[in-house]
Amino acid sequence: MSNISYTFYVFLISLIFYILLKFIIIVKIKCFVKSNRPRLPGLMYRLVYTDQSTDKKNKNVVYSKILHCKKYDVTGKPDYIYKNRIFNEYVPVELKSGKVGAKLEPKKNDLMQLSLYFMIIEEEYNSRPKKGFLIYSDAMFKVRNTKKLRKQTLSILKDMRDMLKTGEQDVNPSVTKCRNCMCKDTVCKFYCDGENYD
Repeated sequence: MSNISYTFYVFLISLIFYILLKFIIIVKIKCFVKSNRPRLPGLMYRLVYTDQSTDKKNKNVVYSKILHCKKYDVTGKPDYIYKNRIFNEYVPVELKSGKVGAKLEPKKNDLMQLSLYFMIIEEEYNSRPKKGFLIYSDAMFKVRNTKKLRKQTLSILKDMRDMLKTGEQDVNPSVTKCRNCMCKDTVCKFYCDGENYD
């Protein structure tokens, strides 16, 4: 066998191996997006917390405990928290049943929720998460824990607390804002259905 044909066969086998590996990775990512119980890619992460209750329990996992951040006086139960085995980094994963559709960006209230989980995890585990995941039925977003996101979240939290104290609200209802709001037809007296404002 000549050197050229040997090199060609090695190249061909390497190319086939590369294509198969890429296919496996794509399939795994798609499964991760659609899975009811997501798994972060690779063996570098292990589950340390879930808000799910189950009969079959792992002794290294905390189940359904309400987590608290005294500094900002907030509580929460993230869907999942994973820990990187090498860097000891905590990563919250939040599942959402809805879709993002053509907009291809996470919903603002979901970002704020994940941002609060960053703060809660920082106090509970004494480690500031660098990122988290928001998983919708049609998309997955990796969200970085930035100062800007934290500042926005704390500003909204302050506005909510001020509103509870004073009873004053700065409300601007519109069809666009109200259409997908979780408060429509429930507690909101300002809901806009496109025809009238209550």
